[in-house]
Amino acid sequence: MSLTTSAKVKAVLGIPAGVTFHDAAISAAISYANDAVLRAIGQPGGLVATTRTDYPDVYSGNQQDIYLDRTPVISIIAVTNSEAVVETADYRLDPYTGMLRMTRGNIGSRRLLASWSDVPDDVVVSYLYGYTSATVPAKLVRAATLIAVHSVEQSRHLGKGRVRNSSYGFDVDAFAIPPAAAHILSEFEDVHHP
Repeated sequence: MSLTTSAKVKAVLGIPAGVTFHDAAISAAISYANDAVLRAIGQPGGLVATTRTDYPDVYSGNQQDIYLDRTPVISIIAVTNSEAVVETADYRLDPYTGMLRMTRGNIGSRRLLASWSDVPDDVVVSYLYGYTSATVPAKLVRAATLIAVHSVEQSRHLGKGRVRNSSYGFDVDAFAIPPAAAHILSEFEDVHHP
């Protein structure tokens, strides 16, 4: 599924829907915009739910919060801590930040506050993440539309730094992604890992 459409791009550019002269350029710009947005949100394969297994970083033996690498988290498949299965009732998930908080655990027959193991690769989380065509935020659709429009406008003035005629002039910016779209995408950046 495409994040934006030819109709949306034409509407922003002020091109009537029936005018097809620019369709090839608009189609190429839409492909570029979709790719740019999907890569920025960590879903280069498209708007599909993806299964992933993480080995989250645990820095101390009493750490109760870990962060998954990808968001939004649709569902948790399995969680193990020191090779023991962690039950759903023993953790809380924030699907938008990817934070998994250990709330309690079993020690013998007692249930106590628990923490994640700080042994490397001792915590394993398998989960389903990503935006689908039904859950993609309108902001991401807007970013794709802005990038496509920007791409079409740049291609019309390729190689020029300034466009002028007798009544007006404007500078052609050299950004690959327009600042408004970059601002939107910054809200969806992975802040947990480089």
